[in-house]
Amino acid sequence: MKPAVVPKERIRTELNQSVPFFRWMFDKKHPQNELPNEGDFDGQPAILITQPEYVTSWKRFDCTGISEKGVPILEENKNGKIWQAEDANQKIATYEFWRVMSKLNNILTK
Repeated sequence: MKPAVVPKERIRTELNQSVPFFRWMFDKKHPQNELPNEGDFDGQPAILITQPEYVTSWKRFDCTGISEKGVPILEENKNGKIWQAEDANQKIATYEFWRVMSKLNNILTK
């Protein structure tokens, strides 16, 4: 997926660093892969709910059984009940992330 662009410098300058949550956002680092760097995957599910146009392409599947290893067997079906996001609009993710963080910043720093 295409996560919101969340530069550390923007977190530092736009979100009040005296608020523990925003300070944590600025300080956090993934122990193995150095993320989030310029992306943040924590808010992705929320962006899909608040901005339905975020996902630009879907594939649909049906579960046709379970493999010997206990893994669902999926078969692509244009009317399937299982939806998989295939592509997304990063600009929408970035806009929504910062829209919500700006509102939260205003609430927490009053």
